[in-house]
Amino acid sequence: MRPLSNAACDVLRKLPHVSDLVFPSSRGSGPMPKLGRFWGRIATLAGLPSNVTPHTLRHSFASVGADLGYSDLTIAALLGHRTRTVTSRYARTADPVLLAAADAIANRVREAIGT
Repeated sequence: MRPLSNAACDVLRKLPHVSDLVFPSSRGSGPMPKLGRFWGRIATLAGLPSNVTPHTLRHSFASVGADLGYSDLTIAALLGHRTRTVTSRYARTADPVLLAAADAIANRVREAIGT
């Protein structure tokens, strides 16, 4: 589970409801096994340039968060970096902080792309 911004939730609410998962498996139940296999089709449907990958999107999200002044711990928790260190404890106890950070970063990205 990851904290999602209101902007992300707005996009998901507009999609047909198929599952409680964002990326459900097309066969059987559970999550999609490998996003990489489907990424080309997803990127094309979204109108993304061919050099945009899930990794570049994560990197951009983290960079915007850093530009907004969020700590490495907050960014790591938003990205789902889980270890047995302070980061994982922080992620479990700071949900309101993480949601506010996710909203702020998504709003800045939305402004940057003009939507």
